[in-house]
Amino acid sequence: MFLVDINAIRLFIRLLLGLILLSVGVSKLLHRSRFERGMKEYQILPGFLESKLALSTVLSFSIPLAELVAALGLISGLVLLPATILALGMFLVFSGAIIINLVRGRSDLSCHCAGALGDHHISWWLVGRNGVFVAGLLVLLLTPSDLFTVETFVRSPSLLNGTFLSVIIPVVLIVGVILLTVVLIDSVRSL
Repeated sequence: MFLVDINAIRLFIRLLLGLILLSVGVSKLLHRSRFERGMKEYQILPGFLESKLALSTVLSFSIPLAELVAALGLISGLVLLPATILALGMFLVFSGAIIINLVRGRSDLSCHCAGALGDHHISWWLVGRNGVFVAGLLVLLLTPSDLFTVETFVRSPSLLNGTFLSVIIPVVLIVGVILLTVVLIDSVRSL
């Protein structure tokens, strides 16, 4: 019988979601003006805040920065609880913005997901995908901390023995293959 250790599951979730958030955060920062226009297209930011504070401009910087902070926290395991909560909040807000526009009948909008996730028209499928991400983050919140964090390895370098490497290397390879597959599929879809 094959049993998967909860530590391996947590590491898989952390690396997958962390790398996704890292790729989308970097992409949004590199294409900030496109991301800002996209937020305006969604028509959910309060008009008075947009006119007084240029809220979309502020958010076009702060959202990608928050994605990068959450990504680094998830990948490294440092400040894991705040990083997980931050990522959870972002995916819920993004899903809410998509749902509002789908209910309005505006499915022609780009998701502005960027990075490894690519850009697609908003759909209920994207809401479901984000739901899977939220479920993964809830697993991180509701299960005991795993041993595969930078802090653990700094405190106890002896943990980098064969047992740990036998978990880390396969999980990293699986995450890499999944992300590469997602990027390739997105590339083919955009041809």
